[in-house]
Formats: sequence, structure tokens, C-alpha cells
Amino acid sequence: MTKLISATTPAVESVFQLAETCRQSGTYWQHCHRALEQYGVTSVCHLTLPFLVEAGLHGLSRASLFRTSHPKQWQESVGGHSLDHDISVELLTKGSQLVFWHEIRSDQSFTDTQAKLDQAELDLGMNVGISVLSRQLSLSGGISGVGLCFGHMQPSEFNRVWAAYSDHILKIVNLLDAGLIDNGLQEIVSLAPREQEMLRYLAAGHRVSDIAANIHKSPKTIEKYIDRAKLKLKATTRDNAVGKALLLGMLNH
Repeated sequence: MTKLISATTPAVESVFQLAETCRQSGTYWQHCHRALEQYGVTSVCHLTLPFLVEAGLHGLSRASLFRTSHPKQWQESVGGHSLDHDISVELLTKGSQLVFWHEIRSDQSFTDTQAKLDQAELDLGMNVGISVLSRQLSLSGGISGVGLCFGHMQPSEFNRVWAAYSDHILKIVNLLDAGLIDNGLQEIVSLAPREQEMLRYLAAGHRVSDIAANIHKSPKTIEKYIDRAKLKLKATTRDNAVGKALLLGMLNH
């Protein structure tokens, strides 16, 4: 069982100290995750949806770049497309700032597939949690958000924790989001230097044959680099991969 800090005890580490630790180490996921565990958070999901229209075409699971520590069984629920049927994520895409999981269970009507996912979450002890809209990408209509699961916690206990520490929890969430996105989502997508280089060439209008001649590699090798970048970015085309990489600042590093 996670040991929570008490309402009368100051936070073990200030957000400023946490930010400095993350900056010095170059990693945000592990440090922010550990900090959130102080408040009873058992698992975290960070989601970036670069283009909102892409979710309409391919579904949220296919269009989003995300990392989660939610149980593997959750990730495999309803055929591995849990995000497509997650009401909290859907509400974030429609502009909700905060979505409390236990509240939407009583406020929303579920489809059969959503009910199946909801039951899977209850079986895994994921009955209480919150989804936070971290930022809106004005150029593309996309969003980023963070889901926090307070595993096996009762709503009444969560309400006490939230009343006492919501400000600090949200600051950690914002730090996590900023750290991941402002560093080009390297802790989620992890484009290799060569893959970034290929996308830069494509963004500048170069053809594969031009790139191959310039860096003295075969066109087949160049295609492999590009295909790897597309796979990591969940991109359907080269242009889609370049668009996502540019939008999220992945080619600035």
C-alpha cells in the first residue's frame, strides 16, 4: 500500500527542486512519477494528440503518442484500443480541463465497448483517478493530457487528498507535460539522431535520392531510417511524420 504524506506534512520536495532534478538528469517521467506517488498515484498516462482530425480518422489509440504505467491488462483491453473508448480522454479533446473518473461513471451513459473497458478498470482497481488537460495545440487543434490513477483508493479518501494537495499535484503534472514535450518527447518517441536528420531533410524538400547522395548512404538505407521514424511517430505518410515532428519540436534537438 502506498504511504501518503499527511495533510499536516509539507511536500517532501518542492516543485522547483523537482524541476531542477529533472533538468539535471534530462529525464522527467521517472522523477515526476515518483513525486506523484507521494499522493497515492499508482500509475500515470501521458498522451499527446498532435492533430485532432487524425483521431477522427484513425482513432485516439492510433493517432496519439503516449506513455503509460497503467497495468498491461488495461493497455490490452478491448483489443488494445482502450484510448478509443476512454470517455475521460474524449472529454479532454472536447475542452474539459479536469475529468474525475469516479464522477463520469455516474454522469455518462456508456456504449457496450465503453462498459467493457470500465469493468476492466474496476477489476484492476482503477476506479478512482483524474485526467488533466495540460495544453492545447492551437496550430493543429491537438492536445496533451495526463491521466493519474489512484489505485484502490475510495472516492472519499481521494477527495481528502485532492482538497489538500491538488495545487501541488497539478504543478507536477504541468512539469511532466512541459518536460516531455519541450524536450521533443524523447522519453516517449525517442527518435534516433539519424531519424531526426532524415525528417529534417524531408522538411527541407529533399528527395530520398538527394539525401542518399548527400550523406553517402544507399536509398534503401535512407528509406529504412524514414520508415523507423514513421513507425515511432505513428505516421501514415512521410508528410504526416514531418508534420508531427515539426509541430512538437522534435527536430530542434
